Amino acid sequence: MFYQIFLLELKRNLKSPAFYIFFIIFLATTLIFTLTTDPYTQFMGVAHGKEWHNAPIVIAQIMARLGIFGLLFTMILIGRSVAKDYEANIHELIFSRPIKKWDYLGGRFSGSFIANLLLFIAIILGFQIGIAFLGSEYSGNFQFGSYLLPLIFHIIPNLLLIGGVLFALATLTRKMTSTYLAGIAFLAIYAIIGVMLHRMDNETLKVLLDPFGITALTVYSKYWTVAEMNQNLMPFNSVFLLNRLIWTSVSVLILVYTYRRFKFVAFLEAKRKKLAVVSEKTELKDYKLEAPVISVQTTKLFTFTQCLSVSWVELKRIIFHPAFLILTFLAISQIITNFLGQLGNSSGSMYPFTSWYIRQTMHIWIYIMPMTIFFGGMLVWKEKDYNTDEIINSLPIPNWFSYVNKLMTLIGIYILYLGLTLISGVVTQVFFLDFYDVELGLYVKQFFGIDLLNYIHMAIVVLFIQNLSPNKYVGFFLSALYFVLDLIIFEFLEFDNFLLRYGHIPDYIYSNINGFGHYSQSIFWYNIYWLLFG
Repeated sequence: MFYQIFLLELKRNLKSPAFYIFFIIFLATTLIFTLTTDPYTQFMGVAHGKEWHNAPIVIAQIMARLGIFGLLFTMILIGRSVAKDYEANIHELIFSRPIKKWDYLGGRFSGSFIANLLLFIAIILGFQIGIAFLGSEYSGNFQFGSYLLPLIFHIIPNLLLIGGVLFALATLTRKMTSTYLAGIAFLAIYAIIGVMLHRMDNETLKVLLDPFGITALTVYSKYWTVAEMNQNLMPFNSVFLLNRLIWTSVSVLILVYTYRRFKFVAFLEAKRKKLAVVSEKTELKDYKLEAPVISVQTTKLFTFTQCLSVSWVELKRIIFHPAFLILTFLAISQIITNFLGQLGNSSGSMYPFTSWYIRQTMHIWIYIMPMTIFFGGMLVWKEKDYNTDEIINSLPIPNWFSYVNKLMTLIGIYILYLGLTLISGVVTQVFFLDFYDVELGLYVKQFFGIDLLNYIHMAIVVLFIQNLSPNKYVGFFLSALYFVLDLIIFEFLEFDNFLLRYGHIPDYIYSNINGFGHYSQSIFWYNIYWLLFG
């Protein structure tokens, strides 16, 4: 029975749209990092120097750091492996079957663990695809150990620790809300721990206390030459191995504790509900009700107001969805981390200008794209999924109503997303860096005058493809394929005719002295051009 449950859990995760969304995020993130040749651009504290882009130490650092951010994906894949049975109210049926507790918990955890582990194939593919498009001066020979050692000593132990904690919380509390909050709090606590470890002088103690082993990569390679970075595999010694042994033991203890505490009984935790005593005497009252006066409004203004109301309801439902919360937290935390990390790079200290913060938001589309693909498909096929499409189609509403409310819902997501990004930038500048020369006008111009329009075109493409697709999952695939081909043709193959690249405008430069300069005309007219086309 263990094997059947394991296989069922693995197949369910591999068929889930969330798996492919997370896979695309890992792939795109690694690909962009690998193709970036700017030595001053950092990604989660890692920047390209004179070493190769596929140097073993670089690969190890990226895999280890993405493994930490993968915690938010682990909440969905591993955290929900048992809790979803309670959400669907099928746990009593499962508990009544002749299944052993070990088969149930072990199969659920191991199946979701393997599915989560397969996500990291995207990092390997991202490096290999990126290296294929780089010149020989940026890359070296392929070394299998460059990927194998980080996988064995970082990814698997860290995933076991993170997965064990989230699996325990979701399984014992039987609620996912506490697990989501705990996952985000876990990242915040580790950020604080990272600051404390950075200030600690005792390197041995520093390495041992790091639960994810990332500190060892920095400590034991800080004096390496460029040649050693290119040739040596990731550093490890007895102290690092002791660290891995300690924290892997903690992971095993957490899983053992979860197994012992979990009660494989359906009604054990059910509270008795008091039954209301129904009186035998029922008093009948005669109510005199007058028929209400009904007036039907068919004006376009009233219909548009209804459209806004439906979009608002859908927007509130989406912003509390785990996928939205996860992607939002990932995007904003990465922007702030890169912004703070690059203010004191090798070129000297830099003022935290608004333009410099905005420069760190250029890659936010990595998170907007999978969000648009996922929620765009969910919105288009919502009525079909709930078998209410025939009722909706029989209502006296115009043809544009359904399309416009879905488009406005996605636009609302973008406005909220960019608004949070703006607030995060202002808070970081003012409260963390004591910099008060905040250019709100520039924030509005960039986010709501350029970026928002670009994302609206993205929404139009997804809604167009989903409306022509035979089912939701084919639409997911075709939408993702469109954006992948767009990257390959216009970025990797450098086909730079922007009159043919839908929704994009030519590259521009913002100057703190001259503003957008002569680029403002091309930005304006290209936006008009694509809005008319859209």
